[in-house]
Amino acid sequence: MTAQISDSVCYKGDWYALAGIRPRRGGPPFDPSLYDLRVRPITTACWRGYVCSYEVNDDRLELVSVDLGVSDPPAELFGAPVSQGAFGSARYEPIRVPQPFDGGLLIASEFLPDLYAHMGPHPAWKYKHVFELIFADGHLAEVLDHSLDAVARRAAEGALPGRPWWRRRGSDDPRRLGDPSFDRDYRPGSG
Repeated sequence: MTAQISDSVCYKGDWYALAGIRPRRGGPPFDPSLYDLRVRPITTACWRGYVCSYEVNDDRLELVSVDLGVSDPPAELFGAPVSQGAFGSARYEPIRVPQPFDGGLLIASEFLPDLYAHMGPHPAWKYKHVFELIFADGHLAEVLDHSLDAVARRAAEGALPGRPWWRRRGSDDPRRLGDPSFDRDYRPGSG
């Protein structure tokens, strides 16, 4: 499987990869099926069929752009006209759609290229900076810095520079490790 394109989150003016989602209730912040949008893979790097960009504005989570893999895209979505996005997707921007998300988002920046693997979305521990944004009904309630947790996880994984991380654990096949890279869910405080 190809590494998957991450959603992005702008927090305090800086952009981060969305490395984990943990809803307390409901699903992810944006779900195309709730808008009767039937998506298909955009590319092998986007099997789920959509990519979102969010911003935290005035402590509220907002969807600011979305790329959809749809055969017959709506001419307009959330007040924005359709345009050509990456890999033939339908892009809608600029938009500002409050997301009533209830739960945690792990956001991460400065991906460590030595930890790249061709599989799923990259987990938070493969980034230098990791924050957990905790929302209640779309309002930012708490921010936790998990950067040191990510350092500890990399040490536990034997993730030292210069060698694929899965080989450091004694396997030539990363899929046999039960790596949670294929899922964006996370345990609270796991970094």
